[in-house]
Amino acid sequence: MKKITTAVFCLLLCMPSFSQVRQEIFYTFAHSVDRGMESGENFLSLSYGAEFNKVNLTAGFQSGAELTDITLKGEYFPFEFENAKGSIKRLGTDMIYHVQYHDCYCEQDFLWGIDFEWKSLYGFFIRTAAWLKYKYTDIYSVIKSTSKIEPDACFALGKVFKTGTTVFVSHGFHSMYRYNSASESVFTFSVRQDFNAGISLKTEAEVCFTDQMAAVNHLESSQFRVAMGVRF
Repeated sequence: MKKITTAVFCLLLCMPSFSQVRQEIFYTFAHSVDRGMESGENFLSLSYGAEFNKVNLTAGFQSGAELTDITLKGEYFPFEFENAKGSIKRLGTDMIYHVQYHDCYCEQDFLWGIDFEWKSLYGFFIRTAAWLKYKYTDIYSVIKSTSKIEPDACFALGKVFKTGTTVFVSHGFHSMYRYNSASESVFTFSVRQDFNAGISLKTEAEVCFTDQMAAVNHLESSQFRVAMGVRF
């Protein structure tokens, strides 16, 4: 596991610098509160993002006392429309690969989906996506593997202010490093501040509820994150 951790950190830190491409690297500290299998655990993560004209690439690595996650994501927006009022609509597709290592199991997620994004001239934005997810899990303790295919979705809305502040809320069935079943919903609230010196600060709160199809929901886990990033 130490070799995997070292290799991923080196890969993210050595990402090539592309001309005319917006890039960013974020260092994040996260704390999970006393619920679920991640009760009271702290996480450190490193993520890299590159935004081309029609392609977005994201790579992330997270490590805790018991869990280690790697996520890779690619987005492609071949269709873009701009009206006379300055609002932009984009339609595209994306693919996500996630792997989680634990002493008792290894979990892998493969997602393919359709994305729609709308941005207004005044900084408001809406983004929605729907995926087909394949989950494969190796359980070491019983020498058994399981797999399943299920739908996934996400809806987000927010606003980018002229001061460099971005605020958004989202609701879906997965986050960057957690890929839940269709009966578990993830709600996220995020505030980000971009400074002129190329430095960014971000804070996020995330809660996960189980039994969404039942009359009574249960709070499965909560996580709070603070991050510092550089843009170049």
